[in-house]
Amino acid sequence: MKKFIKLYWPMMISIFFLIIYGIMIGTVFYSEAIFENDVFGIIMVILTLLFVIAIYGEMIYFIIKACKNKDLKHKGLWCVGLYLFHIALFPYFNLKYVCGEKKVKSKMFLFVFLVFISLLVGFYIPVLADNGYKDRTISIVEDGVKIKFTSGFKEIDVGEFDFYVKDRRRQINFGGFVYDEDDNDTANDVMVARDHWIKTTRGTVTVLDTITEETDDSIINTNIYIGTNDGIKNMYYISTVEFKNSNCFVNVISTYLHDDYLDYKDELLLILKNMEYIENKEL
Repeated sequence: MKKFIKLYWPMMISIFFLIIYGIMIGTVFYSEAIFENDVFGIIMVILTLLFVIAIYGEMIYFIIKACKNKDLKHKGLWCVGLYLFHIALFPYFNLKYVCGEKKVKSKMFLFVFLVFISLLVGFYIPVLADNGYKDRTISIVEDGVKIKFTSGFKEIDVGEFDFYVKDRRRQINFGGFVYDEDDNDTANDVMVARDHWIKTTRGTVTVLDTITEETDDSIINTNIYIGTNDGIKNMYYISTVEFKNSNCFVNVISTYLHDDYLDYKDELLLILKNMEYIENKEL
């Protein structure tokens, strides 16, 4: 065991570092789950820092070994190589010049294969996490109204809204107000007021689309705006959902920090269509 550790400890550190690196790549380019899991993010940062420290510790160790090796030719080039190509050269240098192994090529072929496997495994871990995450939904019940959201959304407390969720990765905000029969405003009154509000408070705003849809349980009206505020383009979705089995209705304000409203429109409309008034039903 001691001999195995002596021969392969740099290779093992490189392999584990590459797994972490693969996880980071997969997370940035694929997974949504990391953006709603702060604990996982902290663990990843700590592991990355530990492995970076380990890599630099190895670098110092092997550069010192290279400088002290009397039989090593081109010491300057080796030192530069160990600095620039550390993860790739550490296992080779350790096997050949520290441990004196002769059959190095076959072991390095194994290392190259393990590098590929490590990156693949690391990348696939966020993919698995994300696939499980996409199957999750969150449901909010507010004043008898049930709203169901797909993965990526997380409920947060924003004082002026009755409910509010946010998808940090896609930069989507979704907040709403529930109006009941005690309120004097109608859904049309609210839409008119919101239209005036957005055009007077959000810079240059243009109406892109107006959508009216009816389901068995509700009537949905949506205005889609594009606006430029402080040089940043935003999509704004203002909707009302009127329930046929109640005098209650919901006003939704959603923002999307992109300029292609088609990317989010269908998902938004699906959320609105799936809203239910369930005050007299079992929750």
